[in-house]
Amino acid sequence: MDKPALVFYPDKTLEFEAQSGAQSQVTLRLENPHDRVAAFKIKTTAPKSYLVKPSSGVIEGRQTQSISILLMPQFEKQQHTTSADRFLIQSTFIASAVPLSKEEWSTIRKDKLEEKKLNVNIVWTARLDNSIGAPPVSNNVSVLAAKPLPNDYSGLKIAYEELLTIAITLERQNRELTAERDGLPAVRHASHDKRIPGSQFELWQIGMLLVVTLVILKLCRII
Repeated sequence: MDKPALVFYPDKTLEFEAQSGAQSQVTLRLENPHDRVAAFKIKTTAPKSYLVKPSSGVIEGRQTQSISILLMPQFEKQQHTTSADRFLIQSTFIASAVPLSKEEWSTIRKDKLEEKKLNVNIVWTARLDNSIGAPPVSNNVSVLAAKPLPNDYSGLKIAYEELLTIAITLERQNRELTAERDGLPAVRHASHDKRIPGSQFELWQIGMLLVVTLVILKLCRII
C-alpha cells in the first residue's frame, strides 16, 4: 500500500484530562482521503478502562468519522501520568460500504492491513469545589432558618405572672367601681355570672389574657 488508508487526528497521543472519580472523554477523528471505501477497527490494551464508540465501521471516500473514547472513572492521585495503555487502529480498503464481520477481519492479509498505534497520556486536574465561592443553588424550596430557643423560660414566666397580677387588679377595680355605681354588693348572682367555674376571671378576660400571652410568645419567637 502506497498510502495509509486513513489519516488520524490526533495521530500520536490521546490525551485525557481526568478528575479523580470522574469520566473523561476525547474524540478521535478518522479521515479517509481516498476515493475508495475503507474499513476500520479499534483495539486497546485496556478494554475495561475505555469505552469506544464506534469501535469499528466503514468510511466512504473523502469522508470522516468521529470516534468517542471514554476513560472510565479513575482514582489515582498523581498530577501527570503517561499511561502504559495503547490503542491500535486497523484499516483496509474494501469493495463496498458494508462493515466487515469478525471472521472477515481475520482473513485479511497482513500486506493489505494498515495499523496505527496511539499512546495515552492522562493529565490529572483538581476537582472544583462548587461549595467555595459559588452562589447558593436555588431549588425553589423555601427553607426556614432554625431560630434558637432560649435556654430558660424565666423571663417569659415573669412576664406571664405580671400580666396575671394586672388582670386580677383590673378585675377587682372593675367590681368595686360597678358596686359603687349601682349601690350593689360586689358579688353578683350566680345565674348571671359569666365566670368559668373555679376561676376568678370572666370569659372575656380569660380570652384577653390568652391573646396577650400569644403575642408575647410570638415576640419571643417560640411559635
